[in-house]
Amino acid sequence: MLPNVRLGLTTGACAVAASKAALLSILEKKCIEDIVVELPIGIRVQVKIADCRLKDESRAEACVVKDAGDNAPYDITHNVKICAEVEYIPHNKYMVMIVVGGNGVGVKVKEDLPAVSDSVIECLDRNVSELVNRGVVKIELKVPEGSELWSRTMNKIVGVEGGISILGEKGIELPLSNPYSSPYLSHVDKLIEEYSKVSRRICLTLGGRSSKIATEVLKNVPIVEVGDHLGYAVDKCVDYGIDEIYVIGGIAKMIKVSAGLFMMHSAYIDARIEVAIGHIVKYLIRQNRRDILIEVLDDVHNCMSVIEVLEVLSRYVDVRDFARYIADVCRDRLRERCRRMKGRDVRFHVLVLLPNGELVRSC
Repeated sequence: MLPNVRLGLTTGACAVAASKAALLSILEKKCIEDIVVELPIGIRVQVKIADCRLKDESRAEACVVKDAGDNAPYDITHNVKICAEVEYIPHNKYMVMIVVGGNGVGVKVKEDLPAVSDSVIECLDRNVSELVNRGVVKIELKVPEGSELWSRTMNKIVGVEGGISILGEKGIELPLSNPYSSPYLSHVDKLIEEYSKVSRRICLTLGGRSSKIATEVLKNVPIVEVGDHLGYAVDKCVDYGIDEIYVIGGIAKMIKVSAGLFMMHSAYIDARIEVAIGHIVKYLIRQNRRDILIEVLDDVHNCMSVIEVLEVLSRYVDVRDFARYIADVCRDRLRERCRRMKGRDVRFHVLVLLPNGELVRSC
């Protein structure tokens, strides 16, 4: 499917593999050298265990060295150890899994919870259930280098302190955000070319969560996940004669698009907060809400993330309506790009994904 592309594993997939290996080591009373895990997308992969240690009859620790595949030069977690210390207490009546964050795993400050995504927890549950269906399984996830890496991530901006996040909607890491990934761009090109032979419509998604939503809300529309390469993908759609394009993405990336930024990698641009504040001004003026403009700006100007901006804005207006405004701006930007650069009128539908999972569509 992806010729000449080397896939990697997400931090979440590594955490699941380490946890499953540690649990299996307890059950088999020996250290495990490799483990097969089912990823969130349903495929099974074999993962090499870098370190494994039995601590006693009920506790073990295992580690996986993360391989980012073709994203390695751009992923600071490449070659980082993701570890799990597991304690298993047999019980005849019920099954309980407890996941906590240890050294190097970030903490979501507002919730006071470890920065482990729901998709990783679900994946852990499925893989643990393959080994035991009774008892208490306590999993402590650790990233020995996580505290040092924290300052080099965007975690501080999104309210995660002290370590890295354990994430992964798919479990596999595609070079979607590698700004120089010719193999992946070739893959996107080929997919669009093939889909153009059977459909005049296509959906371009900006990430794994958006792709999942797209499969639920769009029927009989081919879907191509393009990551940060929206401009490239739109150009290819026009080249291959596509007449109607759906674009689905989280609001943080869509705010970049609303500024006319069609290559969204942070190596090129990351002015989401500034753009969001600019749009808030325009939106409030359009809504004849000049009366609250200064008060809103006073509240949002110190925000560190788009999510935080939306939380503040929600005290004053319906955030869904603001997201619809952003979707409309993105739609118009994309239309204008096609007219200016390709000399064609293309019909666009922009769907913005809010942090709570709600989808807002352009008018």
